[in-house]
Order: sequence, then C-alpha cells, then structure tokens
Amino acid sequence: MQEIDCELIKRENEALIREHGGEICDWLLSPDQDTATRDAQAAARRALVLNAMLQIAFKAPISFVRKWIGSNGLDEELSRSERAILGKDDADLTEQERTNLYWYIEALWALAWAAGKVERLVVRTQ
Repeated sequence: MQEIDCELIKRENEALIREHGGEICDWLLSPDQDTATRDAQAAARRALVLNAMLQIAFKAPISFVRKWIGSNGLDEELSRSERAILGKDDADLTEQERTNLYWYIEALWALAWAAGKVERLVVRTQ
C-alpha cells in the first residue's frame, strides 16, 4: 500500500485554489497536527449535534434544540461557539450565525460519506 503524502496534497490543493482566485483558511488543522481520530460512536454523536444545530438555521427554536441536545446526553459534544448559540434567544441570533449553521449541512454530508453512508459527494452546478 502506497503512503499518502498529505502535505503534498495540501500544497497542491492550495495552489489550485489560489490559481482560481480562492482564499486559504490558515487556521484549519493540518494533517500532521496532533488530532485524535474519533471512533464511529463519537462521529455519530457529533453528527447528531450537527443535525440539531442545523435545525436552528431552518428556524427551529433554539430552546427546543438546546433541550433535545440535553435530553440526548450530547452536551459534551458541543463546541464553544455552539454553546454560545444555544445560550441565546431566537431573536438574538445574528444572520451570520444562522448562515454559519446552515453550512453544517456540508459537514453532515462529509461525515455521511466518510462513514460510507453515501457513495459519493456530488457538486451540482446550475
């Protein structure tokens, strides 16, 4: 089995992105940083949180989502920013926060793909 050079792939992808006028998120983790691999159970719990938070983008009441996460024992899976959002009232949620939550759908699809639940990720253009 051939070893994958993650740094080379990263550099090539970043060059391609820049070539097309894109920007690079320097704060993203690189493959060599000390990151723990999550087991399937942890990934599933994270997917549940992502899905619950996504519902806020679709106008579900924050209080309902907060209660659902708590009643399903998922509080420990929350990020700092998710905790901050769950601490707000619906009227206090900014449009940017709602937009950021909408992008959780991308993370859910990526998790589904990584878990083998969908065969491929498809990008549709108009």
